[in-house]
Parts: sequence; C-alpha cells; structure tokens
Amino acid sequence: MVKKHFLFLLTLTAFVLGNTAVLGQTYHEVGNIKESEHFAEKAILVEDANHELQVEDILNESYDSENVIEVKNHIPYLDFTKSTYWMQLKIQNSEDVKHLYNLQLARPLTNIINLYIYDENHNLIKKYNAGDDLAFKERPYLHKDFIFPITIEPHVKYKLIVETTSDGEILKLPMKFWEINSFTQFASTENFFLGLYYGLFLLVIIFFSFFGIALRQNIYLFFVSYVFFLGLFQFSLDGLAYQYLWPSSPWMGNHAILIFAAISLLSMLLYVRKFLEFSKEYKIYNTIYSIFIGLAFVGLVFSFLNGSLYAITFPTLNALSFIVVFYFLYGIIIKAREGEKTDYPIVIAFIFLCLGAILFILSNVNLIENDFLASNALKVGSAFEVTFLSIAVASRYRKTQIEKINAQKEAVSALEEVNKLNS
Repeated sequence: MVKKHFLFLLTLTAFVLGNTAVLGQTYHEVGNIKESEHFAEKAILVEDANHELQVEDILNESYDSENVIEVKNHIPYLDFTKSTYWMQLKIQNSEDVKHLYNLQLARPLTNIINLYIYDENHNLIKKYNAGDDLAFKERPYLHKDFIFPITIEPHVKYKLIVETTSDGEILKLPMKFWEINSFTQFASTENFFLGLYYGLFLLVIIFFSFFGIALRQNIYLFFVSYVFFLGLFQFSLDGLAYQYLWPSSPWMGNHAILIFAAISLLSMLLYVRKFLEFSKEYKIYNTIYSIFIGLAFVGLVFSFLNGSLYAITFPTLNALSFIVVFYFLYGIIIKAREGEKTDYPIVIAFIFLCLGAILFILSNVNLIENDFLASNALKVGSAFEVTFLSIAVASRYRKTQIEKINAQKEAVSALEEVNKLNS
C-alpha cells in the first residue's frame, strides 16, 4: 500500500514538474548576455483566435492549455493570421549590476505589439505600446524594427508579456535581447547594405528613365515602373517606408505592402508581355496571361479594403506572384522551341527571383532555420533579378540600335542603286 502511495506521489510530482516546464515557470538568466540572444523558445506562446484574453489571464496562466503553441524555433512562425498571440517570458538578473538591453519583438508590419513588464509579485513596472496601428513617432524606440529598451535592475525577477496582432499578414515573433553596443553595430552594418541595395534600384530607375523618355518606347517605362514599385514594396517590407515616407499614416503603414506588391506584379506582367511579344497565334498562353493580369488588378483593389477580403489577399498575391514567375520561364521556353533566340539575361533574372522567393518562403516557414535568409533572401534574389533584367533591357536597346543602323545602311544602298540607274 505504501508502495502504491509512493508511486502515486512520484507520478503526481512528475506531472506537476512537467506542467511547470511547459508553462515556463523557470526564470531565465539574462545578466550574462554578451552580444545578443534569442529567448522565444523559452517563452510560453498562446493563441487567442477570438481576441478574448486579457493580460491578466496570461499573467495568471488562466487560459486553455490547448491554445498553447509549442515553440521549436528561436523565431516562431505563425503563417498568415488574424489571431492575437501572447508570449510570456520570465527573466532574472542574478548579478550585482543592472543591465540595459534592446528587446527586438515581432517583424515590421505587425499591427499591434504591446509589451508589459511585471515584477515577480505581479506589479506592473512598465508598459509599451507599438505596432503599425500607431504613428511611427509613438514607438518607444524610433527604428524600422520594433525595439523596446529594457533596464533590468540587480537581483530582480521580471515577467515579460507580449501581445501581438496582425491583420492577415505573416506573423513572426522573435524575442531577441541585444546588448546596446552590439545592436548599434548591427544597425550600422545593416544600414550600409540597405543603402547599397536601394542605391542599385535608384540607379536603374534613373538610367532607364532616360532611355524611355529619349526613345519613347513603352517597354522601358514598364521596366522602370516595375523596378520602382518593387523597390517601394521592399522598402515597405523592411519597415523603412513607414519610418520615412508616411510616419503619421497608420492606414498607409498597414496597406502599403499589399498595394505595392499588387502594383509591382502588374508592372512586371506588362513589362514581360512587352518583352516576350507573343503574337495572337499563342491564344492559350495569352489568355492565361490576361487572367493573371486580371487577378493582380483584383488584388490591387482588395488591398485598399479591410476585413476578410483584405486578409485573404496576402496569401493570394504571394501564391500568384510565385506562379507568374514560373509562367514567364515557360513562355521563354516556348519562344526558344519556336526557334527564337533566347534572352539569357532575362532567364537568369527570373531564375534568381525564383531561388530568392523559394529560400525566402522556406526560411519564413522555418523549414530552413536561417535568420539571414529569412531577412535577405528576397533582397538578394531581387537585386540579381534587377541587375540581369537591366542587362536584358540594355541588350534589347543595343539590338534596336543595330537594326536601325542596318536599316539606314540598306536605305542608303537602295538610294545609291536608284541614283546609278538614273545616271
């Protein structure tokens, strides 16, 4: 009988300890962070699909355990969603000195990000409000990413609770502590490479705008429009557009990424159609192509709305963009089979775009665990794409000029022949 009671107590103890681990009862040391460290895997993550929970429910852990999401990666990925997600992390500083950190939460474009800091007795120490639903100047730290300055006093224990909500966009929830100097160095390096990236786009826009104006050919204007709106899309995706272009317009901050994604897709469709120049005999290909243009236009209209139609446009435009790029490659293959010379730079451009998109998607859904790819795969792919598309357009310009010169030579030769016959 004693043995049975002992086994029961042992089982009950194991159950309690197991649940304690799941509910994140352990306080995690943050006094020894040297540069930066991810803490999302150590936090509790709770989905609130109906937006019913309050911060007190998370603080007291009075929520349905079925809504607890197991965090397996240092940056949780939550797909396209409109749910509210709560995170709770318990931290402590066992050292004799206070520490100052920058806490990086969520990704740019997240609508609501609230950070609550409680002591171990559930007294509220500090509350921060941020997100794209607020003007940029209201952020606790004026940066394109959501950064929260935190001071951790010696020998204290804190409970950090994060509330996040998206309007249908992909939601990623990093919880990264940065030592101040390390964050400053990282931001400086990141700004340098962002300057190179957007400088490339600006150079291409200026250079080929002159081509379009001088030659009065739509293809150059379509190309410049595509590069311009692709650049604005990336600028919005990085959170820089909200910081520098419309910092006082939360509506534009929320809708810009979808608007520019749709317009850049439309511009790319118009540019490639002009570049490939499929004749009327390719009826099926042209019909499907027109359907893609129509869907992109519908996506543009929906990007100005709110609610379910707006939310569903995020995954729809992502999928459509992915399919369209492969359809372009299919069109190039058709042209090659018909005996027309293949424009290798444009093939390489779309291959790089495909690779960048694939790596971006795989890293965003955590199939590839790599912070650099998640943040930069699409940038690298689009940078190579724009470079090779520029080469393709320049090659087309050279080809046009050669054709004009040859036509002029033929006209001069014909005129000389006429003069000889008349003399």
